[in-house]
Amino acid sequence: MIPRWYRGLTKRRRRGDNPAAEPSDAAAAGPREAGSADAGYREETAGEAGHFRTLDRRAFERVVADSLKGGRTGGCLLLCDVDRCREINAVYGREAGDAVIGYAGDVIRDIFGEYVCAGSFGGGRYALWLPTVSAGRAGEIGRGIGIVNDRLLHPSGEMPPASVSAGAAFGRAGDDVKSIHDRARQALRQVKDNGNCGFEAAL
Repeated sequence: MIPRWYRGLTKRRRRGDNPAAEPSDAAAAGPREAGSADAGYREETAGEAGHFRTLDRRAFERVVADSLKGGRTGGCLLLCDVDRCREINAVYGREAGDAVIGYAGDVIRDIFGEYVCAGSFGGGRYALWLPTVSAGRAGEIGRGIGIVNDRLLHPSGEMPPASVSAGAAFGRAGDDVKSIHDRARQALRQVKDNGNCGFEAAL
């Protein structure tokens, strides 16, 4: 079965469209007003994350904590890190490096869908909370990351090629934000230690 986040992907790639040039409806609507029900969202600047609308870290962790309250299980924390940011900055310049980070955020959101909760931790680090995804779908997430990397490694125009490393952890009974984040970070570290550009899940 084709995962939800694959919808429209084949059609978009066939047209050769650049998702970084097409802000989502949510992004086009502009920043959320402070004090609203969506407070904590921020519209990243073009230099940081382009059109990728995210929560700041504290607000993101509150969402995850609320999802795990009462011993509830399920949900997936996916940490994504743009590889070799310093190298890209050194070779192509800081402006190009910022563009890569923004494009990576847009591609991640394009693949994994608007229904996820997204957080930006700065420096090319993104976190996604997929509240309905269980460990049985780890393979689907891995295939999604593979598509992200295919698009980042073969960009259009003058965008430098790039990749992301990703690690996932799934909610268990008794989890809090720290425990699930530690497992996801350990999975991400395993990808980094193995040479970047891949996916691991802490099962």
